[in-house]
Amino acid sequence: MDRIPSRHLATVGIELQDLSDTSPRFEIKKTPYDMVNLFAAGLCKLQEHIDRYGHILSPYPTSLIQGLNLAAALNIERETSYPTHLSDLITCASQNIFQWCPEYGEGEQAESFFAAQLLNDGEVTVDCIAMAGLATRDAEEEFYQVLLCSGQIPPDTFFREFS
Repeated sequence: MDRIPSRHLATVGIELQDLSDTSPRFEIKKTPYDMVNLFAAGLCKLQEHIDRYGHILSPYPTSLIQGLNLAAALNIERETSYPTHLSDLITCASQNIFQWCPEYGEGEQAESFFAAQLLNDGEVTVDCIAMAGLATRDAEEEFYQVLLCSGQIPPDTFFREFS
């Protein structure tokens, strides 16, 4: 793992930490809560592709790839068995989340979705769509946040112009 550039490791949520008296240790910053929300976002994108084009496009949506990579990293670190392939994810996503990812309950909004399914009869569920929003931030909201926090536009002007 020491040959993998740190920017690539950061993409999947792994940070290399050098410990003086032991070998390098990897720490995963993201949680199973993040992983399931990334799965939800990825499955919603896949559903959009199927509805629009009639098939899954290649490559998979970024959020799905990130979720599968995070699952693989968590499996190594925690000796779990989260899905790391789309076929495994589809099988798990048809079950209640607490059955295949009990750690999801530790997330900040997890109680609302702990018994939810991501897929039902091969289609994304309403809960899956809601959970996808937990994995991604609204681009327009981020834009306004950057404008407001940058100090380039005074708050009173900002609210008058963009309200």
